[in-house]
Amino acid sequence: MRWPLPIAVSLMLTIAVALPVAAQSGDSERKIRNVTPENIPVIILPPRPKNEASQQANEPPIPGDRVTALLSEHGVVTTNGKALRFLGITTIANDTLCESEKGGRWACGLRAYVALRNLVHGKELKCEVLHVRSGQAISRCFRDRTNISDWMLAEGWAFYDDSAKDDALARFAEDAQKNARGIWANGSRPLKR
Repeated sequence: MRWPLPIAVSLMLTIAVALPVAAQSGDSERKIRNVTPENIPVIILPPRPKNEASQQANEPPIPGDRVTALLSEHGVVTTNGKALRFLGITTIANDTLCESEKGGRWACGLRAYVALRNLVHGKELKCEVLHVRSGQAISRCFRDRTNISDWMLAEGWAFYDDSAKDDALARFAEDAQKNARGIWANGSRPLKR
């Protein structure tokens, strides 16, 4: 059977328009497979503002010891355009992979980055600069009553920096590893450091 041209074109347009709609409706029901090892919290990064750079430039720092922290994609915390480093911790590179004792690999560096971002990015911190090393202000910082270094080490999302010579921080790091928190969950270990 041969269709008249206007009906054939109309039928083709109807099919062409309906196909993408059907494909889109199937996407919303598509399940995402969670491959997170047990005991690892699922951390969801909030959506990035469309024009983050201009927003950062328009946010004046709070005077005095209170500053607004901004976290770059490489894990560098800045306040007033100056690099800041938290006392006693070394952040985990966001491209670091960990391997569980069963051999499974997971993006522990990205999880550590998200944990730090959720804790400090855009938040008001109270910081005490202790000294400057390699252009970074080594600081003891708090968000509300939470010491950033203590929290990152205790939750297993940072490495202890031996140069700090701080027994309390070293104990937080040891405790996180012993109790399998953060990057140490399920007997995991970082593949590079």
